[in-house]
Amino acid sequence: MITTTSLDDALANVHRHHLEYGPGFSDHAPMVLDALEHSGRGEHIDRWVAGYLPRLDPLTLRTEPEEQRWIAVFDEALNDRDWQDVVAEWVPALVDAFPTAAGHGLLRTAHAARSLGRADTPERRRELAHGLAYWSWRAQRLPSVAVAGSATPAQVLSRLPAAAPADQQGSISARFGRVVTPDFVRGAAEVALPDDPADALTLVTEQAARALRSAGPAGTFAVLHGLTSSIASRDLLLLVSPGDARRLVEAAWLTVAALWVAYGGGNPLVAASARGIVPAADELVVRAVRHGDEHAIKVAVAAWSEERATGDRPEVRAAALAGVEFFGA
Repeated sequence: MITTTSLDDALANVHRHHLEYGPGFSDHAPMVLDALEHSGRGEHIDRWVAGYLPRLDPLTLRTEPEEQRWIAVFDEALNDRDWQDVVAEWVPALVDAFPTAAGHGLLRTAHAARSLGRADTPERRRELAHGLAYWSWRAQRLPSVAVAGSATPAQVLSRLPAAAPADQQGSISARFGRVVTPDFVRGAAEVALPDDPADALTLVTEQAARALRSAGPAGTFAVLHGLTSSIASRDLLLLVSPGDARRLVEAAWLTVAALWVAYGGGNPLVAASARGIVPAADELVVRAVRHGDEHAIKVAVAAWSEERATGDRPEVRAAALAGVEFFGA
């Protein structure tokens, strides 16, 4: 059951907190709330957000002038303009910051845009302002690169060397930054992607799924963000120009490849056919929602959403299953 009021009320509560909590953890609540409504499970919103809010840092706990400055910028932009126009202006400016905060700047923005597509309300607009603000505030930029090679994604990932031992520590963002070297960029750019951005993104999400299944226990958590952020970017493709859509897909690919180098490089890629028994996407979502972990819900609904957009995707479902099981769901 979808109830607009439940999502809007939950977002209003979330917006009384900072964009990050604790030692720099991203607030996942808005993304999960959208995922629940999007997948037709809005009846779980109130219970889930009540359990999650105590983790967050209230605005009264500390001051974050730059965070609040960026939120004000986008609140003002969205006050008197179509939200689609704001997305069309700002997403291209932030494309090269795709990996920001382990992808959560883009993720929060894409989830907000998707929820606005269902209902244009003040709280959903404010959530879009929060997503764009987070993406801008913590921007971690990729180098400029044009993907123009002839290799398959699997061939490229197999060729990229693993991160050096000295680079295999710290946060996802820190490790990501250390592996994105000129040599990495040249290697990742050797991939061939279809001309159509939607088709190209399908290839990227398929490879992100294989990377997740191949990363091993030490890399699953990080590489999962390459899959969820890539799938989320599909909700932005039609809101930007074809050229910017292409740039968005290329940034998704570089992000997936860098996460693989940082966390999975050196591991053999699991064969695409090695899936075993994979539950249906609906079953994965039910299982994740029952457990309640925010990452499990996000990856399960991401797989469900990707199948709705592109048809049967057993590889993506297999990766989502690995993610759901990793979080004990």
